[in-house]
Amino acid sequence: MIIARLEQLNSIQTTAGVNSLKMLFNEQPVGEDHTNKMCQLLKEGVNLNYLKIDIKKQIQFGDIIAKMLGQNLSNCKNLQNLNLILINDNISNEGSLHISRGISECKNLTEVNLYLGYNLIGDNHSACIGQGLANCKKLTHLTIDLTKNIVVDDSVGFGQQIAKLDNLTYLNLSFWRCQNFKEEGSTKIAQGIAKCKNLNTLIFDLSSTAIGQEGPSKFLHEISKSQTISNLTLRLKNNELDDNCMEKIGLSLIECKRLSSLSLDLSINNIGPQGAFNLGKSLGQCSNLNSLKLSFDVNKIGNKGIIGLGVVLSNCDNLQSLDLEVWRNGIHPEGAKAFGEQISKSQNLKNLFLDFSENPIGKDGTLNLVNAITQTPKLSFLKLRFWQNDIGNDLLEKIGEAASQIQNLCSLHLDLKQTLIGEKGCQRLVKQLRNCKQLSALYLQLGGNNIPFKKGQKLGFEYNCLKISSLFRLDIKSI
Repeated sequence: MIIARLEQLNSIQTTAGVNSLKMLFNEQPVGEDHTNKMCQLLKEGVNLNYLKIDIKKQIQFGDIIAKMLGQNLSNCKNLQNLNLILINDNISNEGSLHISRGISECKNLTEVNLYLGYNLIGDNHSACIGQGLANCKKLTHLTIDLTKNIVVDDSVGFGQQIAKLDNLTYLNLSFWRCQNFKEEGSTKIAQGIAKCKNLNTLIFDLSSTAIGQEGPSKFLHEISKSQTISNLTLRLKNNELDDNCMEKIGLSLIECKRLSSLSLDLSINNIGPQGAFNLGKSLGQCSNLNSLKLSFDVNKIGNKGIIGLGVVLSNCDNLQSLDLEVWRNGIHPEGAKAFGEQISKSQNLKNLFLDFSENPIGKDGTLNLVNAITQTPKLSFLKLRFWQNDIGNDLLEKIGEAASQIQNLCSLHLDLKQTLIGEKGCQRLVKQLRNCKQLSALYLQLGGNNIPFKKGQKLGFEYNCLKISSLFRLDIKSI
C-alpha cells in the first residue's frame, strides 16, 4: 500500500492484512489529525513486514510526529524492513528517544534505514539510538544518517551498542557536518564497530567534522582490528587534512590486511604532491586490494602528485578496478601524459574511471592520456570525465579512434559536459567506435555543448550508434 498524499489518509480504513506500507508525504504539511491517522494505521500493522515513512521539513510538529510514530512502532511485531526519513523536522533528543524505544520493540527487523539529518539530536542520544537497535538481534543491514545534528563525543555508548549486533553485515553511518563531532567520538565508534563479528561492508562519513589531523588515522587503526571488514568507504571531505595526515592514513591502511575494496573521499582538503604520493605508496602495500576509489577533487596535488600516484598504483599487482577523481588539481599536459603511461602498466586492471575535469591539461594532454591508457592490457570498462576542458570536434574523433584500439573494451562512458563539442564531432566519434568489436554498452554525457538536441527527436549520430554491431545498451544524456 502506497499513500503519497495527505488527503488519502482518511480514505484508508485499516492496514490489517497489509504486508507493505509506504507513507510518502515528503514536505507536505503534516498536522495533528494526519499524525493520529498514521498512528492508527501503525497500531493495526501487526502483519506489516515492510514500512517506509518519508516526512520532511515539519518544523512545528516534527518532535510530536517522531514521538507518536515511535510509540506506535511497537505494534509492528513482524516488521522486517524499516525506513524512516525524517529530515529537517526539528526533532530533538526527546523525539529521537521515542523512535529508539519503538524500534527496540521490533524484534524481527533485519534491515533498518534511519535518515535523521538536519535535526537537533545531541547529548547522549546517538547512544540511545544505538541502544534501541541493539535489541534487534536479527539485524543484518543498518543505515543511520545524522547529518548536521548536534552529536558530540558521547559516542562511546553508540559504538558499544553497535558491537552487540552479531548478525550485522552492512553498516552505513553518516556524521557529515556534525561540527561538534571530534576525534575521540570517531575512535570510540570504530572500537565498537571492529568488534562486530560478521560485518563485511562499512561506509562512514566524517566530512566537515572536527576530527582533526589525527582522527582519520586513529579511526583506521581501530578498524584494522576487525576480523571481517573487507569493503570500506571512508569520506573525509572538507576537513583541512594535510600531507602529514595522508602519510598517517596510509600507514593505518597498511594495517587493514583484509581490505579488498576501498573508497576514500579526500576532496576539498589541503593535500599536495607529497601527501598524494605517500598515500599511494602505502596503498601499494595493501596486497589484497582489488578495487580502489580515490577522490582528490579540489586539492593541490599537481603534476608531481599525479605522476607519483601513477607510479605507485601501477605496482598494485591485484588491482582490477580503479576510480581516480582529480578534478581541479592544477594538473598540466605533461602530468596527464605521464600518469597515463604509468597506469597502463597495470597488468590486471579491468575497470578504469578517470576524472580530470577543470585541469589545464589541454588537447595534447587529453589525447596523450587517452592514447596511453589504451595500452592497458586487460582494460574492458572505461569511463572518462573531462568537464569544462577544451575537447572540440577534432579531439573527440581522436578519442574515439584511441578507444577503438582497446581490444577488450565492452563498456565506454564519456562524460563531456561543456567541452566545446558539436554534432559533427559526435558523428565522427561514433564512426570510430564502430570499430570496437566487443563494445556492448555506450554512455555519453553531452550537456552544455553546441548540440541541437530536440525532445522526441534523434540526431544522426544517435541513429548511427545503433550501427555498432555489438551494442546492447545506449544512454545519451543532453543535460
